[in-house]
Amino acid sequence: MEQAPPKHQAFYTKHEGYQKFIQAMHDLKIAPGSTVTQTDLCEILEMSVTPLRECLVLLEEYGLVTVRPRAGVQVVNPDVSFFRENMQFRTLIETNALSSFVEKADISFLEPLRRSHEDCLDRVSTAKDPESISKEVAALDRILHVEIVEAMRNRSISAVHHRLLDNFNLSKLVHIQLTYRENTADTIKEHLLLIDAAMNRDQTAAHDALRSHLRASTHRTFT
Repeated sequence: MEQAPPKHQAFYTKHEGYQKFIQAMHDLKIAPGSTVTQTDLCEILEMSVTPLRECLVLLEEYGLVTVRPRAGVQVVNPDVSFFRENMQFRTLIETNALSSFVEKADISFLEPLRRSHEDCLDRVSTAKDPESISKEVAALDRILHVEIVEAMRNRSISAVHHRLLDNFNLSKLVHIQLTYRENTADTIKEHLLLIDAAMNRDQTAAHDALRSHLRASTHRTFT
C-alpha cells in the first residue's frame, strides 16, 4: 500500500490527536482549566512526543490549549466568554445555512428524524434514567444542526461548524451539572418546531424556531 506523503501524514496525525484530546476531556482524563505536562498528554492521548507537538500546534490554533515553555500546557476553561464567542459564530453559520436547508432538505431525511424525536419525547416522562434520553437527544441535535450546515455544500464551513459543536459540548460538560426531564423535553419540542417548519418549507417559521432554540440552549447551559 502506498504511504501518504509526510505532509499528509502530519495532517492526519494532528486531527487524530485533536479527536483524542476532545474525547479525553469528555472522559474527564483531562480537566478543563488544568495545566498538564507534555509527558502526561503523551500518556493520556497515547501519542509519542513528535506527533503530540504537531497536535498541540493545532489545538493552540483552535484555542483549546496554551503551550507555555517549561511551564506545561494550559487547557482551556470553557467559561461564559468561550461559550458566547462560539455561539456568535455558530449562530452566524447556521442562520445563513438555514434557507438552503429549508429549501433542499429531503422529506426522506426529515420524517424519520421527526419520528425519532417523537419517540424520545414519549419516553422522557417514563425513562428511569433521564441521562440516557438526554444523550439520545444530544445525538439527534448534532444530526439536525450538522445537516443544516451541510446544505451549504461548503466543506470548509462544515469543518469549522463541527469544531464549534465540539466546543459547545465542552461548555456543557462544565456548566450543566444535572439533566432535567423538562430540559430534554423542551429541546425535543424546539427541534420539532424547526423540523416542521422545514417540512412545510416555511422560511420565516424555521428562522424563528432556530433563533429560539439557540437562545434556549444558552439558557439551559448556564442555569
